[in-house]
Amino acid sequence: MRLPAAAALAAILAGCGGSHPAPSPTAAPPPLEAHLKEFVLQMKAMDLQVENLQADLGAKKSEPELKARLSRIRKAAEAAAAIPCRDVEAENRDVRHHFDVFLSDLARLEGASWAGEDGAANWRLLGKSCMPCHAAYRPE
Repeated sequence: MRLPAAAALAAILAGCGGSHPAPSPTAAPPPLEAHLKEFVLQMKAMDLQVENLQADLGAKKSEPELKARLSRIRKAAEAAAAIPCRDVEAENRDVRHHFDVFLSDLARLEGASWAGEDGAANWRLLGKSCMPCHAAYRPE
């Protein structure tokens, strides 16, 4: 069973105790820890854009404004996909696979109409596209 990212980080941090010297306050964080932080930052950016997209739909913003949100979601997803956030390369490949599927779904949504009721339906499809990764990697 794969550990959620938060649990993996906790396990990594737990292993940092013992006889190891304390890190310097100015030392850079270990690479995996830094990667996890950046990964979480990109995921939060995506979540915020999805929430803002829903608000924009409610405010009846124009289709170009809605599609601009999709572009920001794509940028954060591509950045997150490139981050090696797991300590096992096979798990990093699994994460990238989830992003490949998501980005493919997102490409279809970027080409779809977001006018009127289509926008609400596409927002729901976007949420469904997010679920496999969130189900696999969100802390329980």
